[in-house]
Amino acid sequence: MKLWTRLIKRGLVGSIGLIVLGYGSSFVSIGRCEAVVARRIASDIGQKDVLILPDTPAYVENRLRLAGFVTKRCGQEENCFPWVELYGLPNATPCRVTVHWGYVGEALSGVGGHTDFWCVFGLVFEMSEQVDWSS
Repeated sequence: MKLWTRLIKRGLVGSIGLIVLGYGSSFVSIGRCEAVVARRIASDIGQKDVLILPDTPAYVENRLRLAGFVTKRCGQEENCFPWVELYGLPNATPCRVTVHWGYVGEALSGVGGHTDFWCVFGLVFEMSEQVDWSS
């Protein structure tokens, strides 16, 4: 009986450890996942100098800068093209990150969605991409 109890305890501790490592891996890999999507967006719009919309949170602006974009906040009266939005968040599942993104290169020429990644401490693999809107 003691052997089974010890094996069950070790199995639980090991499982919990792997789950914690998986979530840690997600947090460490967010920037790498954002960089993958940022490269694709920069290629699509042909530049890295972009505007951000007036109501864009500072967190999103910081994430864009970390991904290599040069940002400028768009004024209310400006023609805000090209604008970009990009931010990654850990998924509910360990070792997964979801990057939410959107961009408009010029009037009526944009797309937005989210991309899911499986990641292991900075090594990232794109699993799926879903387009949520386009113009």
